[in-house]
Amino acid sequence: MPGYSATYFKRWAAVLIALVSANGIAATKPPAFPEDPQSHTWEKLGEGLYAFISPIGLTPLVSGNSLVVIGDDSVLVVDTGEFPSLARAEIAKIRELTALPVRYIVTTHWHTDHWTGNAEFVRTYPGVSIIATANTRTLAQSHAYYIAPEYASQSIAAIDKAIARGTHADGRALLPSEVHYAEIAKIQLQGLGKELAGVTPIYPNVIFSDSLDIYLGKRLVQIRFLGRGNTGGDAVVFVPDAKVLAAGDLVVNPFPYGGGSFYGEWLATLHKLLAMNAQIIVPGHGAVEHDNSYLTRLTQLLESLHTQVAAAIKAGLSLEDTQRRVTLEDATQEFCGGREFEDLCRYSFKNNFVGPAVARSYQEQKSEPLTSED
Repeated sequence: MPGYSATYFKRWAAVLIALVSANGIAATKPPAFPEDPQSHTWEKLGEGLYAFISPIGLTPLVSGNSLVVIGDDSVLVVDTGEFPSLARAEIAKIRELTALPVRYIVTTHWHTDHWTGNAEFVRTYPGVSIIATANTRTLAQSHAYYIAPEYASQSIAAIDKAIARGTHADGRALLPSEVHYAEIAKIQLQGLGKELAGVTPIYPNVIFSDSLDIYLGKRLVQIRFLGRGNTGGDAVVFVPDAKVLAAGDLVVNPFPYGGGSFYGEWLATLHKLLAMNAQIIVPGHGAVEHDNSYLTRLTQLLESLHTQVAAAIKAGLSLEDTQRRVTLEDATQEFCGGREFEDLCRYSFKNNFVGPAVARSYQEQKSEPLTSED
């Protein structure tokens, strides 16, 4: 595939098998990695509606799902992924599906695994409009470092230093599982760095506030900002004639990400998503959902988080004591228990959701509304 050799994929898979074996995880095969377009699937959701689905995000680097909406005279694409090679693979498939041009891209939020592929689409479809909230454009620009080639090389150097000294930057000892995860990240970053060498950042050039309707000929596509949640600028895309919703990272399956999220507002935003009564949901990551059951589970998770943190605050607990009390172990079991590569799922759920969720929910409820994602 473009950008990667067969040798790269085989070496990556072999190392992962060794790593997960050492970490006590079933080693029949490694987790799928998103750099390989062959690890993605295409799913037809309805007439002129296709989802480009990434493998479940159990590796350090992930890539967001994409929705392709084909109308009467043009095409709209939701999110373009982390790796330019993936964007090229998606473009090739779109050209097989239709001769109509891609005229619109919606970037659901600023995380680079959802928009690094923009440049490939602009190269293939000059004049394409890239739509997002103002927050998404601003944060994409201010975090452009993450798609610069030096990001990969500097991250690898930082990982090497941490492994050599055996500690995090704050002095905490690196756990064996963290070392394994870091080694996986190094291999992924090496491949990403090669791809980023040819990337030009392409930012949104059409900004909307709350709602924007796009007609692809007769076909209506509704773009909405329902409130802050996973980020400060989450856009969702709804195709009303098929009741298909692209939710971005407001909805991530099999477990949510939430490093800099707005937890109280996220809960309110999820309730608005439920009210849309979509029949099919394309999450930011994970399998396509054909009902609202998983969205309901996410809502219940955030409600439980809010309630438990509120109880800790009422009891006068410090943040540190709250973090010791609110472990969300039941939720960890619910979202990861029995899943293939369960240990990696638990590790990622703890570090990418539980840790930041408890800290930010505590700050949000005890102090004042959160104003940034830092």
